[in-house]
Amino acid sequence: MLAGDRAPIQARLTVGGTAHRMPATLELALYRIAQEALRNVEKHAGATRAGVRLDFKGPEIRLTVTDNGQGFEVPSLTTLVGAGRLGLLGIQERARLVGGRCSIRSAQGKGTRVQATVPAAAAPG
Repeated sequence: MLAGDRAPIQARLTVGGTAHRMPATLELALYRIAQEALRNVEKHAGATRAGVRLDFKGPEIRLTVTDNGQGFEVPSLTTLVGAGRLGLLGIQERARLVGGRCSIRSAQGKGTRVQATVPAAAAPG
């Protein structure tokens, strides 16, 4: 493999519940969270598989991005800022800005899971 080449990653999208349109701000926030999480899988995880799941569950919508990569020790927010690792911080901030919450779980050799849970209606701006 040449420098800069990447192994292919199998990806799967799954939707649970009754899918429906969301307010534009919420759609954009979830899109950007998924985009950044998948970019991290591509650049850092060394994964061969990734999954994106969008669950419509009553008053909440949950986005989960998982991979089977090498995993990492999840740093504190202070460490993220100090190290210039703004991608993970941005994921958390996007969820917060639409009234949601985000968790990032990972372990060495066990992959990573990024999960954002947001209200089905966008938070007041």
